[in-house]
Amino acid sequence: MPPPGLGDVERGVEIALAHNTLAAASRGYNNLAQIALLSGEPRRYLELLEEAERLGQRLGNRDLLKYVQAQLIEIIWRTGRWDEALRRTDEFLRESSPGSPHALTLARKSDDPFRLLQALAHTIRLYVALRQFDRAQALAEEVRSHRPDVVARYVLPTLALHKEVLGLTDDDLEAYLEHLLPELAEAEVCRLIVAGDFERLADLMAQRENPQFEAEVRMQAVKQLLGKGRHEDAAAQADKALSFYRSVGATRYIREAEELLTVTNAAGEQRPI
Repeated sequence: MPPPGLGDVERGVEIALAHNTLAAASRGYNNLAQIALLSGEPRRYLELLEEAERLGQRLGNRDLLKYVQAQLIEIIWRTGRWDEALRRTDEFLRESSPGSPHALTLARKSDDPFRLLQALAHTIRLYVALRQFDRAQALAEEVRSHRPDVVARYVLPTLALHKEVLGLTDDDLEAYLEHLLPELAEAEVCRLIVAGDFERLADLMAQRENPQFEAEVRMQAVKQLLGKGRHEDAAAQADKALSFYRSVGATRYIREAEELLTVTNAAGEQRPI
């Protein structure tokens, strides 16, 4: 069953293209991309963002182009193409003048709550990766000031996966689950995260060809399985995560995965016979 509103957005893009209204068409492609992402179609998401980027380049709309390019960098990184993501990041920074606004600032200026929440989710993930947890928590609080149905649709996976460092409880997250549209593939992802079923979620991400998120979830599964005393299962999850991080040369994450694997193997050796 197609996601709600998909046909309307597609017709809007067709009309915009027919009238050569490139700005509207680019926004339409971006909206279609978000629908594809929520429907569990990362490759389609990437294709639509690339189309939005091409239109933004033709239009010469710098703000719109930067917003789309920031999303492209993240999805390319998430699909395991880290060299390309690094090249694009270098180009993005090189073409940005000193002091120019970043994607979150541009989203705030857009007066578009959907775009703002997407940018907030991206920035929270960035701050968590950089271990700037105070900043991430401040943005999470801002997110929670928005309508719960919109938060559930665009930001809940980010809030749920990083709930500990964001200072959120299961009750905080459960309040958003009722607002998820059941037909969206992202609903299953959110429920698995909130339930803490990281093994199933990692396997689901493998099916959807999202290797970066898969590895991130497997690292969560390792910690969870260690706590349950399931050392062999924890080691298997750590091995899979480590395989991905080695394939992209992610030094920091390789070190973290190897440390977890060492802890897992040591714990397994200490089990009573």
